[in-house]
Amino acid sequence: MSWVLGPTTKEVDAVAGQYESASFDGSIDMETRYDHWLLPDGSAIIKHGPGTEGSMGYIPAVENPMAAGAIPVSFGAHYVQCQRRYADHWQDETTLINQVAATCANSKA
Repeated sequence: MSWVLGPTTKEVDAVAGQYESASFDGSIDMETRYDHWLLPDGSAIIKHGPGTEGSMGYIPAVENPMAAGAIPVSFGAHYVQCQRRYADHWQDETTLINQVAATCANSKA
């Protein structure tokens, strides 16, 4: 996913990252998969993940009990990549200032 201006990549990763269904442990070249709990507010937490420590990796196993109102889900996207972009060109400095001001106003609404 990519967007122009707006929130930082770190802010978007904090939200989008909770929907990833896998992690990769580069120390042992191994992928591990996760099942999740989908919470009533639309956010997600990991339900179960075997980790890689049992295979001499560094990703710990995860086991979370069912939260109130949660439903078990398996997400199809292994990884979610987010990239903040900037406009390729601006007609003048005023255009940039107006775009940033509009973005800030929308984020406060």
